[in-house]
Amino acid sequence: MKCSLTIYADVVFLINFVMDSFILWLSGMIARRRQRPVFTILGGFVMALCYMPAMFLAGSAAINVIISAVALSLGVVIALRPAKFREFVKQTVITCVAAFAIGGMGMALFYFTNFPVLIGDAISYTVSRFSLKILIASSSSIYIAAKLLIAWQKRMAIKRRAFYPVRICCGERDAQFTALMDTGNSLRDPLGDCPVLIAEFTAVERFLPKSVNIVFRANKDCDIAEILNTVDDAPFMSRARVIPFSSLGKQNGMLLGFRPDYIEITNDDRSITLDNVVVGVYSRELSGDGTYHGLLSPEFIKVS
Repeated sequence: MKCSLTIYADVVFLINFVMDSFILWLSGMIARRRQRPVFTILGGFVMALCYMPAMFLAGSAAINVIISAVALSLGVVIALRPAKFREFVKQTVITCVAAFAIGGMGMALFYFTNFPVLIGDAISYTVSRFSLKILIASSSSIYIAAKLLIAWQKRMAIKRRAFYPVRICCGERDAQFTALMDTGNSLRDPLGDCPVLIAEFTAVERFLPKSVNIVFRANKDCDIAEILNTVDDAPFMSRARVIPFSSLGKQNGMLLGFRPDYIEITNDDRSITLDNVVVGVYSRELSGDGTYHGLLSPEFIKVS
């Protein structure tokens, strides 16, 4: 018995167009590239158009590989618009992996669900009937898997980016420690209206006068007025700030603060330098296990 196979060029083009656009969208999401739908669709259209000659060159593997490489490169350039060659290579690799993953999932659906039987006659069926159904089934499954993958990637990125190395510089002294990004930290200096970095006393005590250090060590719940009354350091007083705050159990609290020369925050292998900032001194530990010794406001990253 002969197996009849009817190939429709328009159906093949449509399938390639949809899947190529989906692959480019998925690649952009994985690479965290800001995408414009019109460029993603255009990239998928160009890729599908480039693949059409391969239908008539089934016996020429070398030419098909060249066509595929050109199509993939054009799709990446159009849809993801890499600014540098290094970005182009990275995004091309991600797109290749996404394409193989999608192709593998489609084949798995085909074999493990006995798909030819599901669509009708197991011996005689046309490409148009098969392609439309496998396209819907595989696209739906891949979309769900992609959403789960992207959600997991975002959670991991948030976890990795929750902690930032911080360096405080004041005169000839500096201090380095790890700070936690705290979305609930919205403290601002009432005088200069600048954001406040909260730091443990032990992390910044080298910037404080000896008299202040003595008071902090003797009484962690000391009054700010009591601290300031002990200060006889004029240069420090010119930097000193009083920062009001509210928290659970303490509605009208006060933090001693000071203005450093600048702070440096390391974010994604780059350094952010900020000089319009106040450091608030917290008398107790912020982290029970010593993972971090400061609290950052999201504004510190946004202003960069």
